[in-house]
Amino acid sequence: MQSAGLTLGLPVPIVTLLAMSKRSGFRYGREPLCVVAVVLYVANSVWWKPMTVDLNSFVHCYLGDVLCLPVCLPVTLWLQRRVGLRSDDRCPSSPWLWQRSC
Repeated sequence: MQSAGLTLGLPVPIVTLLAMSKRSGFRYGREPLCVVAVVLYVANSVWWKPMTVDLNSFVHCYLGDVLCLPVCLPVTLWLQRRVGLRSDDRCPSSPWLWQRSC
């Protein structure tokens, strides 16, 4: 399998393989938003943050915080499913997310 190019050092088919699944419902760590957030978080920690000269820039101060929700929510939902606090694998609904955020 040839890759069409490199995405942050990973061949494109590997990134799409991690993000795609034939299973319906919420895919937890395989959700595309979660995969992109993890890749951006690693790139920020390894590459962008050390290269940033301005210590008050968005990349240096806030990007990790912004990426926390799309990374931590699928992990939390997966743990709840395994423990038995969550009874299904459906995507979280907007009212469910709104209720938990308040």
